[in-house]
Amino acid sequence: MFMGQRKAVGPASVFGSDVIVSGGLVFSAGAVGEDEQGKLVEGTVRDRTKAAMQVVERRLATVGLDWTDVVHVTIYLSKYEQDFAAFNQAYAEGLPKDVPPPVRICVGVAALYAGTDVELSVVAALRETAA
Repeated sequence: MFMGQRKAVGPASVFGSDVIVSGGLVFSAGAVGEDEQGKLVEGTVRDRTKAAMQVVERRLATVGLDWTDVVHVTIYLSKYEQDFAAFNQAYAEGLPKDVPPPVRICVGVAALYAGTDVELSVVAALRETAA
């Protein structure tokens, strides 16, 4: 694939693709804390953070990657001041310990999809292949 090509991987809808590969990078759409059937996880922001990270993991797996390949995360919290510490704890627990954590930005927003309180969007780098 040359640098200007763009390839959608996995399901796409009117809202967009779940995963796009372009220019050596993998872009994942916003992931919320839902189970494999698409139902929002009940419980706390910690529970939904862990579930959202698993959604990201499943999407990355479609292109042979995992959280060790993530270079940037955008985090959206609908209850920023209330949930920031709990989110951070669950997020830190879910990250791999053998690589530096990705850069990130955390944004407080008024509302998120289906009334959830956390959403993650990531950019990962494709792995170099041996020639």
